[in-house]
Amino acid sequence: MWNEIVSNVVRYSGVSGTVTLPPGAHVLQIIAHGANANATVQIFADAAPITIKNVNAYFVYRPQHLVTTAQVANNTIVFTSTDMYMVEVSLPAGA
Repeated sequence: MWNEIVSNVVRYSGVSGTVTLPPGAHVLQIIAHGANANATVQIFADAAPITIKNVNAYFVYRPQHLVTTAQVANNTIVFTSTDMYMVEVSLPAGA
């Protein structure tokens, strides 16, 4: 028997700053471009920031597990010194 999984895909984009995800949102992908050599992406508050080392490179993250599911208190992705970002998440139906 197949279980029907219903969700809505939502995308957030901007230059630099913080994206706050609703609890239960599952990160499908994150793309960012560094504006300088100090650009970082921090996925949820308890993780160390990831440096985008090459100014002319894109940071692309496509998780294959549920570790990147937003919790009630741990639900932000912070972009520092980036000149663009896009976060794509799957929201459970009704969220």
